[in-house]
Amino acid sequence: MGEIFQNIFLVAGGIGLFLFGMNMMSNGLQIIAGDRLQGILKRATSTRFLAIFVGIIATIAMNSSTAVTVMTVSFVNSGLMNLSQSIGIIMGANVGTTFSAQLVAFRIDAYAPVFIFIGMVMYLFFKKRKVKNIGHTILGFGILFFGITVMGGPLREFANHPSFSAILTTFENPILALLAGFAFTAIVQSSTATTGILVGMYLSGVPIPFQTGAFILLRN
Repeated sequence: MGEIFQNIFLVAGGIGLFLFGMNMMSNGLQIIAGDRLQGILKRATSTRFLAIFVGIIATIAMNSSTAVTVMTVSFVNSGLMNLSQSIGIIMGANVGTTFSAQLVAFRIDAYAPVFIFIGMVMYLFFKKRKVKNIGHTILGFGILFFGITVMGGPLREFANHPSFSAILTTFENPILALLAGFAFTAIVQSSTATTGILVGMYLSGVPIPFQTGAFILLRN
C-alpha cells in the first residue's frame, strides 16, 4: 500500500513539474517576443499562409490558442483586420496548440537534465537580459520533460495493476471521457497540457484505447 501511495505522489509531482515547466517555457517565450507579438499579428494578414504560420508561432509563444484567438477577435472588432484575414491566424492557433504534445512524442525526455543544466547556467551566470530569458525558456523546456521522466516509471507500474486497468475501462464510455477531458482542462487551464500529459501517459505504457483518448481530446 505504501508503494502505491508513493507512486501516486510521484505521478502527481511529475504532472506538477510538467505544468510548471510548460508555464516557464511559455513565460520565457512571451518575454523574448515582448510587445512585438501583437504587432506581428497585425501585419500577418498579407497572405493566408503567413497568417497560419504566425498563428502557430504565437500560440507556441503564449502556450494558449485561446489567448491568440481573443487577441485576433479584438483586432477584428477594432477594425485592424477583417474576418477573412483573421481566419488564417485562428487556423494556425489550433495547429500550434499541438506543439507541446508533439514535443512529448519525440521522446527526448532522456535529455531533460542537459536542457536543465544549460538553461540554469544561462539564467544564473549571464548578465545579458536576452540570454537570461533564453535560459529561462530552455530551463522550462527541461523541467517539462523531467516531469515526464518522473511520472513515467510509476505509470508503467500502474499500467500492470488490475484496478488501474478497470478505471481506464470506465472511460471507454464516450460521455465519461468527454467529462474527464473537460474537467482536467478546466483545472489546469490548458488544453495543450491535457494533450501533452495524455501523450506522455501513452508513451509510458498506459494502455489508453484510441476511442478514449480521442474523446478526452475532443472535449479539451
